[in-house]
Amino acid sequence: MENNSSYKRRAEFYDVEYIPLDDTNFLSSFIGDQVKSILEVPSGSGFHLEFLIGTGKNIYMIDKEPEMIEAIKRKIEIHGQGKKVQAICGLMESYDIPQKVDLIIFPQESFQLLNCDKLVIETLCNAYQNLNINGITLVDIAVFDRNIKPNTKNTPKYWHPSREEKLICLDWQRDINNERKLLRKSSYVETSENITFTFYYEVFCHDNCIDEYSASISLKKYRSEFLINLINETGFTIENIFGDYSHKKYELGDPRLIFILRKYEDRTK
Repeated sequence: MENNSSYKRRAEFYDVEYIPLDDTNFLSSFIGDQVKSILEVPSGSGFHLEFLIGTGKNIYMIDKEPEMIEAIKRKIEIHGQGKKVQAICGLMESYDIPQKVDLIIFPQESFQLLNCDKLVIETLCNAYQNLNINGITLVDIAVFDRNIKPNTKNTPKYWHPSREEKLICLDWQRDINNERKLLRKSSYVETSENITFTFYYEVFCHDNCIDEYSASISLKKYRSEFLINLINETGFTIENIFGDYSHKKYELGDPRLIFILRKYEDRTK
């Protein structure tokens, strides 16, 4: 079985595999008339693209994998939105966009790919520099803690606190098209600082396995106090911290840790 530790190999079937939690109503609450432009990073293959196009704003979508950017560009062409939406290859901590934006979104668990303090600060400082005055940065983090009460609206679909560590489980089998199916199994290991998932894939054509590969992803298990200390070094003001997509104020034991960060003019003087 081919092993690839990034999600580069997964780009071909990413739309089949990745079905995110429905956070669009939550995100919509931050997209008022004052928001003229939005940046999402990383964007994957564009799972938020249709939603963002529907806002009527100018959109920038950034991902480090060229294969993901090409997938987004194909979708942009299909939607006829080449003038309003740009897909750009770049890292969370360093990217180039033509102009500053009013809202930056780090979607579900993506910020947890940053595994050291230096990268977190660089990423937040980069967001600060690319944000207009009074703009907002939204950082959406999953809480991987066995003491939380999971629910289908807020807990990542690939994890459950009752699941046994290192145990390989069948996640699902889904249609790719009329002839092919994708099967995924997964396992995880964790430390006090990180949780690492390994996904095992099998591609079937007419019930015959024609391809196998695996991919691993390591996510940081952030604590609220830790991030607050780092954010305070970047110039942002913490406007709110939510514990789920219903705008509930964060409390210990909540399934999510969603930071709403504001860039105020007096911080840049």
